[in-house]
Amino acid sequence: MPEKKKRKSIFDRNNRKSLFDVFKKKELEAGGVGISVAVQAEGYLKKRKAAAVTWKNRYCLVKDSFFLWYLSRPSDGFNQHPRGVVPLGGAYVGLQPLEESESDVPDTIEIIHPDISEGSFLLKASSPQEASIWLEELKKAKKATWNNATLGALKMKELEEKRMKAENERLEVIENTKKTDALVEKANKDIKKAEARGNKQDEKYKAKLEKANELLLEKMEEKYEVDE
Repeated sequence: MPEKKKRKSIFDRNNRKSLFDVFKKKELEAGGVGISVAVQAEGYLKKRKAAAVTWKNRYCLVKDSFFLWYLSRPSDGFNQHPRGVVPLGGAYVGLQPLEESESDVPDTIEIIHPDISEGSFLLKASSPQEASIWLEELKKAKKATWNNATLGALKMKELEEKRMKAENERLEVIENTKKTDALVEKANKDIKKAEARGNKQDEKYKAKLEKANELLLEKMEEKYEVDE
């Protein structure tokens, strides 16, 4: 009897890079939206395969319709290959039943995907409240299509660009107003200086006129004395 061929998983260790390349290519084709844009949830979670025993601390994030994890938080905005990527569109996401869980509280999330050859894997949060937040974001991501997600990110980018443009225009108006105020202030100072110069010239002219009048009076007096 021929040996049954094992189905290759897109999540096999040797295939992680190629899956991320597809993910990155779609980002670029969508208009250059960076991988650090529109991250719905991120943080450390404990992760293990359902069949494993040991929990591993991983930095996880929900990005559009994907769940990704790293050994630690990347320093370059997630623009590097993750340890794993799961497209959530075809996955089951839910809380692990308490009767199957190691915990006595609902803090463990189970993700099952048909392309994961080893079965499902588990995510353990620090509390039921944190697990509830992650579960909500994961379920939202299941409903997101790539196009809708990238369109949403592009829309956010467009709105941010419009906001920046409006802010730059506002700053330009403020700068022009300052320049106008400075010109008005200079003009007022020049007017005051001109008035001061005018007043000074008026005073000189008045002094000259008074002196001329005095000289005229002196001459008239001298003439008057001679005539007498």
